[in-house]
Amino acid sequence: MISAVESMDRNLINNWNTVINKNDTVYFLGDLSFYSVEKTIEIVKKLNGKKHWIIGNHDKKLIKNTELTSLFEWVKDIETIYIQDNTVPKGRTKIILCHYPMLTWDGSHNGSWHLHGHSHNTLIHPSKYAIDVGVDANYYFPVSYEQIKKKILEARV
Repeated sequence: MISAVESMDRNLINNWNTVINKNDTVYFLGDLSFYSVEKTIEIVKKLNGKKHWIIGNHDKKLIKNTELTSLFEWVKDIETIYIQDNTVPKGRTKIILCHYPMLTWDGSHNGSWHLHGHSHNTLIHPSKYAIDVGVDANYYFPVSYEQIKKKILEARV
């Protein structure tokens, strides 16, 4: 008989691998795991995609382990990415990735987006360009760029 925690782990891994393919780029926005480093490595190895890790407040002991960090393309506190998209103004989307929600960020008054975790869907952000992308805020599935874009465009109306 498996425990509730083991069942949750299986469901989260399955949800991840259902929507993320082996060559997809994925950004994990912090609080990777409360498990030991060894158990966390075991789980991360099961996850599809080219993974990038934004450090969360509960990741301090994990980021010290080079075997774990080597499973990611990079590990950072904050990052700016650009997505080429001809359906948005300027033909690309500027996105600021950080574990923590911010009131303002680089380009926040010029249409850049801010994706974060940390708040567990308890924060009503004043900006229509900021979204909590944690799995607990999204039915325990990772969210795609297209899903995020749809939410932002709907919020702007």
